Amino acid sequence: MKHNVEPKARVFEYMAKTCKRRQDWIKKETPTTAETLEMYPRLLDPGIIEQDFRLAISEETNQLYAKWPSLSQKIYQYNNQVLKIQWQDQLDLGGTDIEKLTEKDRQELAMSVLPLLFVGRSKGMKGRCTPAESLRSFIDMKPEGTDIQHFMATIPAKERPQPFILLLGGTRFKPNQVFMVVERKAVACSSVLQAVDTCMKMIYVLDVDYQPQCSAVWKLLQHVVYGLPPGTLTGVSLINFRTWLKHLTED
Repeated sequence: MKHNVEPKARVFEYMAKTCKRRQDWIKKETPTTAETLEMYPRLLDPGIIEQDFRLAISEETNQLYAKWPSLSQKIYQYNNQVLKIQWQDQLDLGGTDIEKLTEKDRQELAMSVLPLLFVGRSKGMKGRCTPAESLRSFIDMKPEGTDIQHFMATIPAKERPQPFILLLGGTRFKPNQVFMVVERKAVACSSVLQAVDTCMKMIYVLDVDYQPQCSAVWKLLQHVVYGLPPGTLTGVSLINFRTWLKHLTED
């Protein structure tokens, strides 16, 4: 069933039955992301990665959708009160009145704000990367009219094997198209939020490491939103935010 066209229900049933075997293989053989997707290309079918996540990782599958409306507001509040980073210009939104955006648009935009507030580290080097590198590794954006097949072909597979989000056209809060990209394959998503959720679940199901440049963002989502193992929240910037968040809820 690797490449055959099968009824959707049958595909879901087959992938559910083989989920444990697939996870055991990934843990034991530690294949590359490319090798896993070559063996199980159906993982990129709509809904399959969510099913594998629910069966193998956690039954709590709606954490991001449940928590993000409230947490995204606190992200803006934390920056306004503590960090005071001028992120609007970095997202080409200098002339946009953020307060006039709809709640949905503000929630979508907050995902692009995160990597500018919580910057990751340079790949293979000590120290932090630039905010622009942190943003690009988490949510890349290309102009309308970009040839997506050409873009996929030019992605350096060894440098960007992990899933990331790609926006085409529009704005950071209302893109024309949204994709989750992994191993030069683009999976269409209905929103930035869905793309981030799919990325997180893909990372866990495939058992891959976070991209260093945006690792701080993924760790924040892992511990504050999803509540997933392993480890605990580390890094001064993330611990400071969690402490502020805790005090905020206690007041």
